[in-house]
Amino acid sequence: MKTVSVVIPIYNEPSLERLLSELDSVREQLGELSLGLELIFVDDGSDSRQSLEQLIAYKKGNERVHILRLARNFGSFQAIKAGFGEVTGDCFAMLAADLQDPPKLIVDMARKWQAGAKFVICVRGERDDPVTTRFFAALYYRMIRRFAIADFPSSGYDLSLMDTVMLPHLLEASVQVNFRLLAFWLGIEPERITYKRLKREAGETHWGLGKRINLFFESLIAFSNWPGRALASFGVLTGGVSKVLLLITLWQNWGNLESAQFNIGILILAFLGGVGIIGLGLLAEYLYRIFNLSARKPEVVIAEKY
Repeated sequence: MKTVSVVIPIYNEPSLERLLSELDSVREQLGELSLGLELIFVDDGSDSRQSLEQLIAYKKGNERVHILRLARNFGSFQAIKAGFGEVTGDCFAMLAADLQDPPKLIVDMARKWQAGAKFVICVRGERDDPVTTRFFAALYYRMIRRFAIADFPSSGYDLSLMDTVMLPHLLEASVQVNFRLLAFWLGIEPERITYKRLKREAGETHWGLGKRINLFFESLIAFSNWPGRALASFGVLTGGVSKVLLLITLWQNWGNLESAQFNIGILILAFLGGVGIIGLGLLAEYLYRIFNLSARKPEVVIAEKY
């Protein structure tokens, strides 16, 4: 029997009972399609062991349930990649534990996979989220389409199912890479399912404004040369503006060139200083990522396996 593997990162989730109940329903529906279900839970350093103990109790008597507990909170992408390393099924999916993406969509995606699709994504037609969340999400995906991946879904996607032919590419990638962008960037044309993203019923999102901004810059650096190109363009623009200001200053101070030279020097230093600081900051961002790769630090530390 072929198997669908589902990786589920967990971090201080209060809605596990309902999630586990819905996953039981998914298992039954997949069984009607002659498919098995492998569940890989990754506890990303939750503050208490309550969620972990719930999962251990759920696992009893079910060999297709695997649990990883990370030594600390490494981050969502790191937890997902750790789960990828445990996948043994014929296709695999990533599922958030907050139930905003209905688990039953896994069954719909599995049907499309059985029909021959290698990559299936669930695209948000609507989303029952706060106004600020919708605004920043729309801005993020607009920028991603403009500067990184032009045909990326305009409303984004979180829930997806992939054939294991795609798994090695995700495992070999840097942990800093947004896996959803990477999967789309690989070039396998996805089948799409449109759905309504539900309101979060329990707990609070762990994706604050700071994390969203960081995700945007990480995505741009990983999938676009736009930051460097923008800096180069700004340098050209600055050079042009400086020349225009130079001519204007010379014209206005033709009778007092000594004063003009001082003003010109200040203008040039101000412009070039600003460009230089931006360039150094951008260079530092790239060097930091290169250092992280060369330092060969472990991407995650798995404290326990069940």
